[in-house]
Amino acid sequence: APDAVMIGAGMHRFEKAHATAFRDAVVDDKAGKALEKALRQVTEAGPYKVGEPTRKTVPRGYDKEHPRAGLLLHDGLTVGLDAKPALARKADFVEICAGHYEAMTPMVRWLLKHVSDGTP
Repeated sequence: APDAVMIGAGMHRFEKAHATAFRDAVVDDKAGKALEKALRQVTEAGPYKVGEPTRKTVPRGYDKEHPRAGLLLHDGLTVGLDAKPALARKADFVEICAGHYEAMTPMVRWLLKHVSDGTP
């Protein structure tokens, strides 16, 4: 955009099968804790923010009191950062982006393992 550059990674909106896989993984003890760890790694690595939830209520069939119920409010899962447009004009913009994508990798790897078919 003329006034912002967004660098992000993840799945913007899950297809139905991916949404079910995501939700089941979130409530799974091992996979859900792995997601919390991945998101913590990303957000502690830089100025990255997890995308905002898109739902107002936990999907039917899932416990609204679950410790990770907040993650169940996502119909997609992304992490990213907003930067000034001047960043895109830097000679090393590609390298800068590569560094940011590397920092976001833990969450992307989690999605590949638990939500998608593993194809980037």
